[in-house]
This record gives sequence, structure tokens and C-alpha cells, in this order.
Amino acid sequence: MKKILTLVAAAFVLNASAQTSIQLTNINTSVTIQPNAVLYAETVPEDVLTFTIDIKNTGTSTQTYKVARFDQLLHVGTSFTASAYFCVAGTCYPAETDTSQNSLVLAPGQSASQITGDYQMLQADLFEAETKGLSIVKYVIYNVNNANDFVEFTFKYNAVVTGIAEAKGAGTHVKVYPNPASSGIINVVSAGDHNKVEIINLLGSTVLKQENTGNSVYALNISDLPAGTYFIKVSGDRDSVTEKLIITK
Repeated sequence: MKKILTLVAAAFVLNASAQTSIQLTNINTSVTIQPNAVLYAETVPEDVLTFTIDIKNTGTSTQTYKVARFDQLLHVGTSFTASAYFCVAGTCYPAETDTSQNSLVLAPGQSASQITGDYQMLQADLFEAETKGLSIVKYVIYNVNNANDFVEFTFKYNAVVTGIAEAKGAGTHVKVYPNPASSGIINVVSAGDHNKVEIINLLGSTVLKQENTGNSVYALNISDLPAGTYFIKVSGDRDSVTEKLIITK
């Protein structure tokens, strides 16, 4: 049974983001979602928790958007693992698909809620395992024609909210340095049982990948990558963790 629930704690703005044409509104609460917000929610075992997010183009020209989902941590139950999936622009995607294939085209001032048809707004779902536990899922809504025009926010399911410090630090299992970086080698340090690291651009494409070399430190040469915003995804058999990477030239 599907159950649409509201947030159980406030969203925190973690840091500033680039100028964007995207405005997000949590339909459950009618609250605007700020860039880099962390949203806290509680799940129910073996039930689906749904959030509906309206997407608005605040720019002065028609824009085309897509959505990417990054499963930073999914709770592993005794029988099965929690799974995240989403719908947007009229299409629903399974847990195995992390980037929308259909684009959301919005005229100036238009919102996804104004488009006729089902699932035009972002519907973010988490199906909880048979026990309740911590899951962290990040969403990025981005302009397919402008790599600097995006908004990201993160759901923390069943996290203990102790204030802004907790919101900044909880779930961080990967360290990337230097970050921002301009060229040469960056180091990715994983504290978990991971065996692969990928650099993913805002279009959801993997632009660099490295398999485990027998230790928890990965050295990646980013000299050939253009300036922009990327995501470092470190994954293993049981989970994956994502961190943002900024490349400057």
C-alpha cells in the first residue's frame, strides 16, 4: 500500500549553489525546497514512502530538465534491501534506472504541475525493507543545455536529527581531495567495503571509472575532464556513496 507522508524535520541549507532557473516545491507541505537541502523522513517497514516535488522554470526562456537519482546509502534488511525509484515527465523508472530518459520541457514561469498527464512532477519513492533503517538518497534536477543550472537535495530516511552539524556530517563515508580540483590526480578515500569508483557528469554519464586496486584509496586523473560539476560514486556489493566534485580550469 502506498502512503504519502510529510517531512518530520526541517530542511537545512548546507551551502550555496550556482544561479539556477529551477524552483522546487514539496507538494506534501507546500514548502519550497532550497538548493542542497537535506529532508528528513520516517518510513514504515515494507511500505512505500512517497514525496511529490513540483518543478518550476523561473527563467525567461523555455528550458529542458532531467532528473538524476544517487543512492548514497540503502538500508539492508534481513531479507531484502530498501529500494529507491522515481517518476517524472510522464514516466516512472525502476530502481535500476538512476537518470530520467524523458525530458521535462517547461516554458518561462511554468511548473510541472501545470502539464496535463500523470507523473509530470517528480515523485520520489522509497520502498522500505522489512525492518526500518537509515537510507540516504540524493536527487539532482538539471538543465540538459546548461551544466551550471541545477538543484540538488537529499532525503535522509530514519536519520536521527540532532541539528545542522548532524545534517552536514551524517552519511559521509567518502573523502575527495583536492576538491575543488583543476587537473592532475584527485584522491578518493572510502571508509566502506567498496570496489569501484566512478565520476559521473550532470547528464548521468560515467566519464571515468576505476576498479578496486586492493586498498581504500583511489587515485583518479581528471586532467582530460572539462570544468564543471560532477559526482564521485563509490560502490560495492551492498551499497554506494556519492560525493560532489567541482573541477575548475
